Amino acid sequence: MRRRIAFFPLCLISLLLSPVGSAQRSASSSVSDPLLAALPASDAIMFVDAQRLLNEALPRLYANDTAKLNQINSELDQFKSRTGIDPRSFERIAIGANFTSAPSGATKVEPAVLARGRFNAGAMIAAGRIAAKGKYREERYGGRSIYIFTPDEQVKLLGLLPAKLGEIAVTEFDAHTLALGTPARVRALLDAQKGRNRVNNDLVALAARNANAIIGFGGTVPPAIFDADIMGNDEVANAIRAVKQFYGSISTTARGFELLLTARSQSPENAKYLGDTIVAVKQIGGALASQLPGNRGRLAQIALNNLSIATQGDEVLLRLELAQTEMAELMRGL
Repeated sequence: MRRRIAFFPLCLISLLLSPVGSAQRSASSSVSDPLLAALPASDAIMFVDAQRLLNEALPRLYANDTAKLNQINSELDQFKSRTGIDPRSFERIAIGANFTSAPSGATKVEPAVLARGRFNAGAMIAAGRIAAKGKYREERYGGRSIYIFTPDEQVKLLGLLPAKLGEIAVTEFDAHTLALGTPARVRALLDAQKGRNRVNNDLVALAARNANAIIGFGGTVPPAIFDADIMGNDEVANAIRAVKQFYGSISTTARGFELLLTARSQSPENAKYLGDTIVAVKQIGGALASQLPGNRGRLAQIALNNLSIATQGDEVLLRLELAQTEMAELMRGL
């Protein structure tokens, strides 16, 4: 039981660090994002300022870890060599994910991606066909051509995102935007472009609240996280079940990085219960962090010490600010 309780703070930290301004609720604080609004209906959405991620965040995050930076660059190169699409040319990326349950019980992520940049989308797809050396097929949908690539090895989507696809479908969304993802989700992108089954506008407003963020996200909680075996505790699982939406952002600061996560519950009473539960888990996790193997205990304690928790109405706000060196060390330990 102690191991399971101690495991929850690391799950919480991992959620905050996932490709996860003020979190105060205010209609005026919301900003529009046309790329996010063009996504199909999704359980969770995210935008990425790709140039700031590659040129600002990652070099700071792995300043003392040349091996990791080399690995990231290698994965970017692999994606380019196998698809002909260069992720370094993207400026802004919008991602819409649907969560489905695999036969094993695991949660499967189905991504739909819009990648916009200073490139000719048609020419980039043509380069992908050349790079694939015939290892692709063409499908027609709604009068458009979708090219489906099957790499010899699974590669990370866009060379960075953890979702790995056996097949990568690509089509021209507009002159400077590519649509990528699973074949079904790319078809959904084309449907959304015609106004059919678009993403919920409220979800777009949540993800786009912090216009200065490198990453902004919003969505509904995946059903699998309700499992007490995953959360490690029935009380924690019950508290999470009351969450109907989440949103947040990842930004750089003069000191390092700021990560915000807000959980919106079904009522103020549910929010108080969740907030109290997280505070309790933080306290228990701090006491048990030293029992974690290796360097994980010290890293968990650093994150817990820097994690602030507040409850406002039906929302629970979590804020984690870490110095650049702390963030880099934490990432190496996850």
